[in-house]
Amino acid sequence: MAKKVFVLGFLLFLTLATCSGSPGQRAYLDSGCPRCHGTDRSGSATGPSLKDLKYTWTKGDLVRFLKGPAEFTASDPRLRALSERYGTKMPAFAMDEETRKALAEYLLKE
Repeated sequence: MAKKVFVLGFLLFLTLATCSGSPGQRAYLDSGCPRCHGTDRSGSATGPSLKDLKYTWTKGDLVRFLKGPAEFTASDPRLRALSERYGTKMPAFAMDEETRKALAEYLLKE
């Protein structure tokens, strides 16, 4: 009985964890962004902070960057410098356009 209660409780926890947060926040977590940029988006030794992006990005540019980070970085001196500083290339993630837009909105929100 205790094992069933534990399993049901764990499944409830997983369901709530998956359902909570915005679609963009879920995309951030599901895509593994916290590995380099931190769970709170404050950055780490392998990736820059993603806070205050609203001051340097438009939604359209961020969506285009998320679609093709290598190409976008090659054409932007600021991003090339960040890439060299951290030594880590931003990977391209396979996500649909709606998810990419939700992620951009989440990153620009705060």
